[in-house]
Amino acid sequence: MSTLLQSLTTTLILSVFPTEELLQTSDRDRREINNAGYFDLFNDAWTKKSDNAAQTYTFIGYNKYERHHYSYRPYKPRSSTGFYTNTSCVQVQVDHVVSLKDAHESGAYRWSLEKKVKFSNDRENHVVACASINRSKGASLPKAFKKKSDDGVGLDYEIKNWCGYLRIYFRIKKKYELSLEKNDPKIFLKCGINFTSARYK
Repeated sequence: MSTLLQSLTTTLILSVFPTEELLQTSDRDRREINNAGYFDLFNDAWTKKSDNAAQTYTFIGYNKYERHHYSYRPYKPRSSTGFYTNTSCVQVQVDHVVSLKDAHESGAYRWSLEKKVKFSNDRENHVVACASINRSKGASLPKAFKKKSDDGVGLDYEIKNWCGYLRIYFRIKKKYELSLEKNDPKIFLKCGINFTSARYK
């Protein structure tokens, strides 16, 4: 049995039969942090580009987006003006410009729990948004967000700070080396952002 396969087998066993220390930890997030070393084995396997390892990784389910892995710590916004619409809001929320799900699916699934929490609480990726706009945007990529704003279905609104939004979005993707593969480069070009020449996709 190869060393890689032995590591994967050991990790699966530990996930089904956790250590005594892990069982004594009642808080779910602390259990996950204590168990981070087991997840690292799968991250290593993924890095080694092993087809069998990748299949095992996906099958066991560690590639699935789970919001609680990112442990966002909410705080009260200092403004009542929504960033996207530049209008006063009845209710405001803090929005992740690059949503947690978008980040996860474009590369963050490989990260340690510590880095996921760091990303979630990076205020460079936060803007104040009207609650209704934030709900409408959800985890949408920029093109889908723009479509939702004026498709005549449900709430319609004008995104007045469109290029400012795209600049933050691009900066965060670049900062964390997240893929832009699923993004439409044409909408970024209209704001003077050409990410097709970047060293990553």
